Amino acid sequence: MSCWRRGGRSPVALGALCGGKEVGKTVCLLATLDAEKEGEVRFGAGADWWMKWWVNGEAVYDTLQEGNGAWPPSVLHHVFTARLKAGRNLLAVKVVSGSGSFALAAGGPQERRDERGRKNAICVERIVVVKSAAGR
Repeated sequence: MSCWRRGGRSPVALGALCGGKEVGKTVCLLATLDAEKEGEVRFGAGADWWMKWWVNGEAVYDTLQEGNGAWPPSVLHHVFTARLKAGRNLLAVKVVSGSGSFALAAGGPQERRDERGRKNAICVERIVVVKSAAGR
């Protein structure tokens, strides 16, 4: 498992971790989130340049048509709500690189409050590099 103490102004450099940042390169990031009880949580995310999020197999947010809209990526760019079940939840994020870099900034309520990301870590259990293909 890899953990990065990152927030809105310090996105995870996926290009450095995954062998480059050419346009259209795609990775899928997987993590588990444990919730004491069922409820909604607000996530914040930004990517260079496209992303799609799933929680427990349900698509909850994406920017695959329009892209991130701002650069550099920040946890404040896109804020969305997802429902977590009590116990373990599976989070999956697909990120497709743009022309400037290949990065993801992501977090929950605490990371959005503390953009420097010093209080909590984003823990990604697995990064899967998907062969680039035409389209997103």
